[in-house]
Amino acid sequence: MKAGTVGDKPRVLVLGSEARARESLRVMLQPWYEVAAAEGGEAALEALSNFHPDLVFIDIKTPPLDETPTLDGLELLKEVKSHDSTIEAVVVATHTSLEILRKALKEGAFEYLVKPVFRRDLDGVARRALARRRGQRVDRETPSGGVAPIEDRRRSPRVAVAWNVTLENDGGVQWAGEMIGLGPFGVKVRVETEESSLSEGSIVRLQFSPPDGKFPTPMSVKGMVWRTDPDGLVIVFLDLNAHAFLRMKSLVKTLLKEPA
Repeated sequence: MKAGTVGDKPRVLVLGSEARARESLRVMLQPWYEVAAAEGGEAALEALSNFHPDLVFIDIKTPPLDETPTLDGLELLKEVKSHDSTIEAVVVATHTSLEILRKALKEGAFEYLVKPVFRRDLDGVARRALARRRGQRVDRETPSGGVAPIEDRRRSPRVAVAWNVTLENDGGVQWAGEMIGLGPFGVKVRVETEESSLSEGSIVRLQFSPPDGKFPTPMSVKGMVWRTDPDGLVIVFLDLNAHAFLRMKSLVKTLLKEPA
């Protein structure tokens, strides 16, 4: 299906059961895109047929971490891809649920954003998703963090590093690697391994320490391989508690302030 546009603006559809969440995303996207919003069910199908979106944001209501996650919202993702597989879709959730993350990846989500989502991050992921829909090269790192596009990298909460890191799967198998990118939501790691050993969806535990002793206690974080790129693995952190997230965010901010 040909990409729908109004003037020079691509069309973006926001889907979700909560009116406040839909409106928040709609308002943030409005300056750059032609935006429509709808609930699920018949309203979503009608919007897909009549609005002809290039990109869909799907807000998923996720329960607390200690409750079983619902996959109802991901039925919308399946409907979008069934309607037109070329439409790019981004899932937005209140936290990183392993089950929902895996399901979103399987159903063809372009990225998975964790709230709170800021305007710059939302626009960044929208630009990259639309670039892929147009068949252009897409530069993606740290998917759950909404990394800004190439021209906005200096403002993005992500920093290039060259740290040793150890990855370990649930079976106790370990790999030594080099962390080449760090953000509060995930990392990029270069590791020498067979492609089948660490594929998309693999669950690992990462252990690393900044080499200059900023954090004397090694950091240990659970993550999932979101994407395999020629230059490394993009790994999104899973179920970070508030303390761990703030610690990671503080580390990134400190590194960004340091001279290159």
